[in-house]
This record gives sequence, C-alpha cells and structure tokens, in this order.
Amino acid sequence: MSSLAWLVYALVAGASESRRDAPRDRGSRVGHILGLLALSCMAAFPLVRHLHHNVFERTHRFAGWAALALLWAFEVLSAGYDPATESYNNLTGTVLVKRQELWLTASITFFTILPWLTDGGDTHAMLAGAVGDFTQGLISDPPSSLWVRNVHFAGLPYLLNIRAPAELSLVWVAKGIEANYGDEMKAAVSRSDQLRGRVLVHDTAVMGRPNVADLAVGAAKKWGCRGGNRDEQPGGEQGRRDRTGCNMAGIPAFGPIWDS
Repeated sequence: MSSLAWLVYALVAGASESRRDAPRDRGSRVGHILGLLALSCMAAFPLVRHLHHNVFERTHRFAGWAALALLWAFEVLSAGYDPATESYNNLTGTVLVKRQELWLTASITFFTILPWLTDGGDTHAMLAGAVGDFTQGLISDPPSSLWVRNVHFAGLPYLLNIRAPAELSLVWVAKGIEANYGDEMKAAVSRSDQLRGRVLVHDTAVMGRPNVADLAVGAAKKWGCRGGNRDEQPGGEQGRRDRTGCNMAGIPAFGPIWDS
C-alpha cells in the first residue's frame, strides 16, 4: 500500500511537469507498475487469498517480477532522457551512478535474488501439514529437490530476528500431536538443546481447547520470558485475542495474523 501511495504521487508529480522536462511515455510506464502493484494488493484481500490462495501466490510472484523489470526500464530511461533534444541520448555510466533511484532499484533487485543464491544443502527436514494444494502435493508426491531459503531476514515468519539473540521457550498447542506429527517430532522438541526443557505441549484432542493467552502468560512468568511470537494458521481473530491477553499481562507479544 505504501508503494501504491508513492507511485500515485509520482504520477501526479510527473503530470505537472512540462513535456520537455520528462519523457512523454513516463506516465504510461509508472501506470503499468502501479497497475501490477494494485493487482497484487487486490489479490491479498482475505477473501481472495483464502478462497483462491494459488491465485494470490502466482499474482504476487509474477506481477512482482514484472513490476521490478518495468522499474528498471523506468529508471534507466528516465536517467538517459535529455530534455533539450527530447531524446534518450544522455544515458552514460556517470549519469547512472549519480542517480539515487537506480541504486535503490539495484538494492531491491539484490534482495529479491539473494534467497535464490543460498540453497545447495544435500539434506533438509520439513514438517508439512496437508492444508492446501502445495502441501498436499509435497506429501502425496514428494519432489526430488526443494528450494530452501537459508537467509532469514527479520520479518514473517522470522520475527525473532528483530530482537537480540535470545534463549527460546515453546508453548505448542495443536490437535492430535502424536498422530499428526509423530512421536519422533514430539521427542525431538522435548530433547532440543536450544529449548533446554522449556517446552509446554498441549494436545487439544486430549486436553480440549485451552486459553492460549493464559498458557503463554503462565509459561512466560515461569521461564522468565520477555516477549512472545505467535505462529498460527489462517484466521487471525484468535491470535489477536491471545496477543491482547499477553500484552495486558505486561508481556509483549507479536506475530502474523495470516500465514506464518
């Protein structure tokens, strides 16, 4: 949404300039980028994202790449435009290096490509629940290889990276933990060196649905935690209530309200 606001501003600012100061087709290039981002925003509305998740994923992927390519064209052509001759004869290395917008575009491109450059491990462990087409396919017809993001920038679902390195504690609430996740996974969590016994497992199939906020607050006080990150499935109202309960108890809580 911030990108949309900036691009609308760029369109308005470009329209106010004289034709000799800016390329004639500048507005159309910005308009195409604006349209692609608007399409991505519309695909992210909860109704579309929930009912047609594959449409959402593909729209963001391909519209995003197309918008990035158009952004490069926009910046390079804008840098090379010569108002005196109304032509693109001013495109030199010196002009490009001095253009701040081009460096920002290069940074966006770098961080977009970076995750694709960090794969290559021979083995990888993944726990996947069959809740959609993609995860169902992983289970029923496992692929021979997977692209794995090894660079974890601070953000969803790596909110912990926003804070300083810290010891971890876990409150695990799920249905049918042994049946759905297996004894091996449950034992691995319990024996984790990183968690060091700070694990609370609540199986809703056996113990019923708990008040997650009360569980989290009790665990945080028991283990001396200073904050929490809630990892949840789509349907964020329950997560909002849980975070509110933690915050009211003086324990900062944060996390995604959709996919994590």
